[in-house]
Amino acid sequence: MLTLPLMEDKEGVLVEGIVGDFRFVACDITSMIDRVSVERGLSPLAGCALGRVISGAVMLLRLLTKGYARLLLEVYGGGPLGKVVAEAFPDGSVRGMVANRSLELPLNVLGKFAVGEAVGNEGFIRVRREFLRGGVYESKVALVSGEIGDDIAHYLFASEQRKTGVLVGVLAKPSGIVGAGGVIVEPLPGVKDDSLKLLETNLSGISVSRIISEKGLEKLLQRVFSNVGDIEVTHETTLFFKCRCSRERLKKHLVLLSTEQLDYVTTEKGEIEAVCYFCGKNYRFKREELRKNG
Repeated sequence: MLTLPLMEDKEGVLVEGIVGDFRFVACDITSMIDRVSVERGLSPLAGCALGRVISGAVMLLRLLTKGYARLLLEVYGGGPLGKVVAEAFPDGSVRGMVANRSLELPLNVLGKFAVGEAVGNEGFIRVRREFLRGGVYESKVALVSGEIGDDIAHYLFASEQRKTGVLVGVLAKPSGIVGAGGVIVEPLPGVKDDSLKLLETNLSGISVSRIISEKGLEKLLQRVFSNVGDIEVTHETTLFFKCRCSRERLKKHLVLLSTEQLDYVTTEKGEIEAVCYFCGKNYRFKREELRKNG
């Protein structure tokens, strides 16, 4: 019997496992996206897009080869939402941002938030991986829909030569975000055609966010792998939103500004104000603090 960790007092959880001829990674980040949406003043549409990208980032970090210190997932499609970025770390911490936090658009023809239209599909999805022992690997492919899930699957095939099924979703209601998360399924070598067809049938028509909202991550996995095999969870990670900004880190960037650039951003009080676009925290510096040595 499948038993997943309780979500009480957790912002999110990620699980990895094996089912028959398939490997999977799945996450529930409902509480995280609900909190971040409130604190950052995100519109429901912006919250849905950010939740999808953060879901993708935390699952990609676990799915791809181990040994990474950080994975960045950036989506830009040329739409009115602007850039959406998420960073995931091995300790379960994650942070993310969306350029146009207050964007609102009419619902799409299915009566859902128009994430694809907001993101656009005339851009790219970029994945940057930083290794624990140093070094960086980065790749970028064109978007196919702007819906995020399809784009992540396309990235994995085009850049990593890996065939996967990817579902990500966020359910927003007047009360807030009530369901957010996703699942990535990858067939193992030698998978049978019958198993593939059964999985494809199971994945079609699934509303990830609604199932998570009503029944939780455990029920989502049971739906995805119905009649496929027994679900074996091999790894669990608690997820939480944590910004890694600091005064010292921002100062290292600000000291690189030219005199003309510093003049432009200096207030009448002789201060430079810097705002972290991930968490919104304000930092103030005196002009003399940013003088270059020598």
